[in-house]
Amino acid sequence: MTIQENLLKLGAQYGRPGTKMSPKGIVVHYVGNPGSSALSNRNYFEQTGVASCHYIVGLSGEVLRIIPDNEVAWHAGRSFGPQWDVQARKNNFMYIGIETCHPDPTGKFNWTTYNALITLCASLCKQYGWDPSKDVFRHYDVCGKNCPLYYVKYPSEWAKMRNDIAVLLSGPDPSDSPEAHKTPIIGKATATAAQMKDWARASGAAPFFADLADTFYKVSVDAGVDPAVTYCQSAKETGYGKFGGVLDASYCNPCGMKTKEGGGDYDKEAHQRFATWEDGISAQVDHLALYAGAAGYPKARTRDPRHFASIKGKAPTVEELGGNWAPSKTYGNEIAERMKQLRAAKAAKE
Repeated sequence: MTIQENLLKLGAQYGRPGTKMSPKGIVVHYVGNPGSSALSNRNYFEQTGVASCHYIVGLSGEVLRIIPDNEVAWHAGRSFGPQWDVQARKNNFMYIGIETCHPDPTGKFNWTTYNALITLCASLCKQYGWDPSKDVFRHYDVCGKNCPLYYVKYPSEWAKMRNDIAVLLSGPDPSDSPEAHKTPIIGKATATAAQMKDWARASGAAPFFADLADTFYKVSVDAGVDPAVTYCQSAKETGYGKFGGVLDASYCNPCGMKTKEGGGDYDKEAHQRFATWEDGISAQVDHLALYAGAAGYPKARTRDPRHFASIKGKAPTVEELGGNWAPSKTYGNEIAERMKQLRAAKAAKE
């Protein structure tokens, strides 16, 4: 599976102290903050330093590793009853902690998150030789806290989760599955703005398209979308800013966005005109984030004229944009291929 490395800074005593450990198992948590994203929870740990974990699984199935497996994280050290006092003092020095996002107060994980969580657990069990029935725990099991809430309230669901991990573990390595190699839309930047500019210029882009790399980068990062996704999609849609179809640069439309009413691909009036390039890029980013199922979407205010709740979560990965954003099944794969080229590009010193 794809794991995004976004490590906390070293130093905070209850964040990432850097203390070494040899993990003995896994403790599964829920974040307790309905609708929040993996990235926002990661940033909370960074900013406060009051707690941490090793991995965070997001609402769109994204997986962030924020502390290496062989370092202590502070996620299960408080006892919620005398029967857990002795165990609680050991937990952080024994177990990998996984925080898991959830859409509502019940604490039940959505299907995409659940699937990513059990895949991560199975991969870790395979790597370390662990038995899901003996080495994968709820926070409740090692501390007494009602966490993960839904799976404490419904023990049969927890038993099912452990069994699902075991089923995955008994098959091929989950990290080798085709699903694991897809490209997430939501996540940290996988290329710099300088790389984006140089790649565009090397690809023969229109000068203004290369100059827009900074705007693409900022708007994307602010929304939690990988700017490489936004930029490479626009490169495909606009021919690196040279257009050639029914649109031209005067539309400030970076992705072939239709109006709310829509219409034919060759109808100029069916395509949205934006006042500025920043408006057009903001609309593109919001549309991508909505397709990816990002927390906080759909938004009440957006430049996206086609911000329909019905598309939320339909394409958590770039590859899945094919057949969703565009009819072509290869549409997303073509963008992902451009992303590989972009990430391979070396940015010139500025």
